Amino acid sequence: MEDTLVQFYRGKIKHKGRGNKGALVAKVTEDRKLVVIGWSLCGHGDEFDKDNAIKIASGRACKLISGAGVDYDVPTSLRRLGRKFQSRARNYFKDAEVVFANGDKELA
Repeated sequence: MEDTLVQFYRGKIKHKGRGNKGALVAKVTEDRKLVVIGWSLCGHGDEFDKDNAIKIASGRACKLISGAGVDYDVPTSLRRLGRKFQSRARNYFKDAEVVFANGDKELA
């Protein structure tokens, strides 16, 4: 079993239609008891880059795993997908607790 789960966020892109805009990454700790979900989202005018999106989302997840505080919330546009991804991560990483990189156990 892998230690990382990835899902891309697709949304409307101005003057281009729909396309990838961000990523959600679930990373499991070494003891496999905690899974942290990090996210990335393109800003207005940014060009989506798959590798960079995964790197940013992974970095946010790793910050919480390493004990560094994270002071930003999951963007509103990612919340619905975030809840579905959290359920997917729970199924994939069976017995682990799944939280978001800001420490939230559930998204509103």
